[in-house]
Amino acid sequence: WLYLKGREWRATLRRMRVQAAMNPTRPSGGPRADLARWRRIRRDQMHEVNRSELDRIMGKIESSGVGSLSPDERNFLDRFSPD
Repeated sequence: WLYLKGREWRATLRRMRVQAAMNPTRPSGGPRADLARWRRIRRDQMHEVNRSELDRIMGKIESSGVGSLSPDERNFLDRFSPD
């Protein structure tokens, strides 16, 4: 019985680790702080493809606001933003 409980516990722990790796934490501070951080992204140091994606997302923010971003778009901006 203990063996089975141990396996169950390890499986749960492994699942939690995978979820944590897929959802990295980002600095909190609200939408204004996020937007200020994202505006500091250096476009001139980005690849052309990433630059066009940045322009698309920033345009979406200008037209619809920060709340309209998908989690993938937020993660994209967080990866390139200075901490």
